[in-house]
Amino acid sequence: MMSRLNVWLLPNDFGDSLVIWQAADGNEAVRLCFKERCQIVIMDISMPELNGVEAAEQIRRLDEDCEIIFLTAYDEFSYAKRAIAIHALAYLLKPCDEEELTAVMEEAMRLTDEAVENKKNSSGSGEE
Repeated sequence: MMSRLNVWLLPNDFGDSLVIWQAADGNEAVRLCFKERCQIVIMDISMPELNGVEAAEQIRRLDEDCEIIFLTAYDEFSYAKRAIAIHALAYLLKPCDEEELTAVMEEAMRLTDEAVENKKNSSGSGEE
C-alpha cells in the first residue's frame, strides 16, 4: 500500500544520524548544501528560481561525493536522463512509499561512509 511520504518521518528510521534542512528554492538548496556540507540531498525537480536538476548540477560540480536523490512527480525521460548524467543515486517518483525511500537512504549513507573512509585512507600517512 502506497502512502503519501513525508520526508520529515525519516528521522524515525535514522535517529540522530540524520539532520534535515529544507530549502524554499533551488538557489537556497545550493547555498544550504555548501554551508552545511550536506552529504545527501533529496531534491524535487520543480523548484522556484533554479529547478532541482540545475541545482543538483551545481552541487555535483562542487562536491563529487554528495549523494543526490530526486524525489519528484516528473516522470519525463529528459529529467531522468539529466539525473543519470550528474550521477544521481536515485530518481524516485511521487508518491513514493517510506520503505523505498528508506532503502535508498540506507544506500546513500553506506556510500557516504565509504567515501569518508576512502578520503581518510588516502590522506593518511601514506603507508600502505
